[in-house]
Amino acid sequence: NMDGLKEFFENKIFPTKNLITQGDYKLNQLSNIGVLEIKSLLSAKMIYAHELGIDVTIDLPDKVESFLIDTVDLARILGIFLDNAIEAALETQQPQIGLNIIQHKNGVSIMISNSFQDRGVLLHQCNQKGFSTKAGHQGIGLCNAKKIISSYDNVLLETTMQGGCFIQHMELTLSSC
Repeated sequence: NMDGLKEFFENKIFPTKNLITQGDYKLNQLSNIGVLEIKSLLSAKMIYAHELGIDVTIDLPDKVESFLIDTVDLARILGIFLDNAIEAALETQQPQIGLNIIQHKNGVSIMISNSFQDRGVLLHQCNQKGFSTKAGHQGIGLCNAKKIISSYDNVLLETTMQGGCFIQHMELTLSSC
């Protein structure tokens, strides 16, 4: 089925090539992540966002070999944050998502930012179980992420909304124990 193969290449593979080869490296920077499960998740989410027409920015200047929390928990948290970021960005005139991961001497800093349509929602409402800005959604994602994060003494989350930008900033630090 050469026609089907050609269509798949043009619609799925070729757009991904643009994401990888753009001037600021985009997906190439994910090679700095040494945890395969997290690298795979981030790659899949960023490719998906790009395919939806979202301007994706990735800044990952240093090697990150460990995230200091359980990989499954981190994947769940990042999946929730990125799914929400993608959905919110798509509601804006200029959809944008940024991923910034910095390795420092005390741990790892992860920041996910996205454009969003400000509907006057208060920040504390976002983490409440059952709250959602999307019709037909259960509103449990951010609540679940917060619950996972609260089970770790070495993980801090700061959420901010300013100037049409929603930011989830997580610090994963070396335990003091």
